[in-house]
Amino acid sequence: MIVRATFVVVVLNGLLVSTVGAQTRDAGWELGADIVYQDARGITFNGGSRAELDEDTGIAVTFGYRFNERLELVFGLD
Repeated sequence: MIVRATFVVVVLNGLLVSTVGAQTRDAGWELGADIVYQDARGITFNGGSRAELDEDTGIAVTFGYRFNERLELVFGLD
């Protein structure tokens, strides 16, 4: 199930990137949304502390200003 969902997200992102790359981008404001996937993992810290993270899917929202085709200042919230 996880592999299938990851594959679908990768394919959809590839399609979106190919359409965006073909467009010219002038200066201006930009708003976006992304799907974020967190894989499960355990992390061990110095001193013996440990954190267990469960897998989860969420949404990221981005807001920024594009100065030219190569420079953009963006704020993102996951």
